[in-house]
Amino acid sequence: MSRAFFRAMLADTDRLPTVGDQRNMLGVRPAIDLKAAGAGPGLGGLSVTADDPARMTPGVLPRAFGGLNAETVMFETPEATFDAGSGLTIGEVHVTKRHAVVEASAPCTIEKFQILLARTRPRWIVTPVPPLEAP
Repeated sequence: MSRAFFRAMLADTDRLPTVGDQRNMLGVRPAIDLKAAGAGPGLGGLSVTADDPARMTPGVLPRAFGGLNAETVMFETPEATFDAGSGLTIGEVHVTKRHAVVEASAPCTIEKFQILLARTRPRWIVTPVPPLEAP
């Protein structure tokens, strides 16, 4: 069974994620999200949540999902987005929080990594807002 990965991001007018190197965008903040002057396995990357978007911290979680973030939209993408041909891979998924990091599958420059992430843009879809629970 394939798993889904979620990320709260800003949405462009076409309802796809905004690409960039600032928080809440499809891309990394080099001095914050990466552990080196380049990208690659084990060097950090794009934070995502596996399986259940409700596991995000309240400050990241969009308001529509019960969180505190008024700016973002919840996006999801299938695990296949990060297949061998993408140049990307999912690092280890933290068991409890279901947090993971999308990393470059081979050493590369930050610029190349940003391009690989941007290429996934059409694969991200807006996650439907869960229905309200009855009292």
